[in-house]
Amino acid sequence: MDGWQRCFLFSILWLIFTPMDATFGSHKVTAAANNEPARGRKLATDNPGSISIDCGVNDDYVDDNVGLLYKSDRDFISTGENHDAELGSTQFEAFTERLCKNLRSFPTGRKNCYTLRPKQGKNHNYFIKTLFCYGNYDGKNQPPKFDLYIGVNYWITVEGLASFLWRTHELFHFSSTDTIHLCLVNTNVGVPFISALELHPVNDSIYRSEFGSLMVARRSQLSYPTDLNFRYKDDVFQRIWRTYGLANTTWVNATSDIQVQEIDDSYKLPIEVLKTAAQPQKGLHSLRYNISFICSPSCDFYVYFHFAEIVEIPQDQRREFTITLNMSQINILKKQLSNEKDLGAAKKILGIEITRKKSIRKLFLSKQAYIEKVLKRFNMNNAKPVVVPFAAHFKLFANMSLKTYEEMEHMSSVPY
Repeated sequence: MDGWQRCFLFSILWLIFTPMDATFGSHKVTAAANNEPARGRKLATDNPGSISIDCGVNDDYVDDNVGLLYKSDRDFISTGENHDAELGSTQFEAFTERLCKNLRSFPTGRKNCYTLRPKQGKNHNYFIKTLFCYGNYDGKNQPPKFDLYIGVNYWITVEGLASFLWRTHELFHFSSTDTIHLCLVNTNVGVPFISALELHPVNDSIYRSEFGSLMVARRSQLSYPTDLNFRYKDDVFQRIWRTYGLANTTWVNATSDIQVQEIDDSYKLPIEVLKTAAQPQKGLHSLRYNISFICSPSCDFYVYFHFAEIVEIPQDQRREFTITLNMSQINILKKQLSNEKDLGAAKKILGIEITRKKSIRKLFLSKQAYIEKVLKRFNMNNAKPVVVPFAAHFKLFANMSLKTYEEMEHMSSVPY
């Protein structure tokens, strides 16, 4: 096809859904050892109003890997106990090591809540992220199971933890109050705990749902074939990106630097994520992204795709492709329909006659058969037709409407 180039070039796929469900394998950040006072240092990432808490530490510090000021949680909660994780017990990502060294547990009280007061206040959208590193801190090798709440609203059950793994749960939450309470609720299956908690203001025009908060189900950077987790310093929302390798694809790297102004939109994607992409190994073949969740039939999913043109193409060409959902089900339906006999253009549907006049490019719908049926029912099929069923000078008024049961009973046998 002259002047066209058709291929799939996926840069990023971000999948989120409304019912609050868990996100797996996304997590936090490592901090380089640095004893320099946090207050006097410039942060690399600028997102005013962010709150980043390393639960269970005594002092604030700056994490140079992501440019965040992590605060002790002592000013956000008054209950619970600080603990150190068992050394060498957790398989850390480079950016989770420091956050997983400490935690705060809550052996007393059914419900223990962190109190967050972001500068933006109420009627604003926030990205809330929690991190859990059990690390066998209690020496029992029995990870707990407990619930998370935002205020009085249930968020998710934290479960499936292990001594050597870490897990995060993420939520886009629109707050109608100035204060946000994140609560850990004891369900009598071990002692609730938390390793880190973050809140980042988000532009109100993105990640909004008319049904409530949005729980992150999967966020993928289509690049390296192995599952790796990355957190980028220029990501103002401090998202964690998991690489995902699509089958039968080749990997493409940016041929030149991507200018910041080209991607400076509300989603503020980190440049490193946009520098890699996937494309089919052969010509016009498709890219397939398969994913499934254990979810009730009522679950609603929101899918966000992000694209960047990172491979130069001739000026007389352009890139074009389509995105389809659940193609296997579509193909099954098409196959079923292909076995049916083609009856040609429809002539009648639900008693309505269809007439086509191709010469004037118009289509007419007629309910003549239904009208004749009604007239026959009221013995008026032989009546003389007129333009209107009463004289043109006759006027109708609201006070002429039926008022008594007897009037209604009488008029039920009158056709008009």
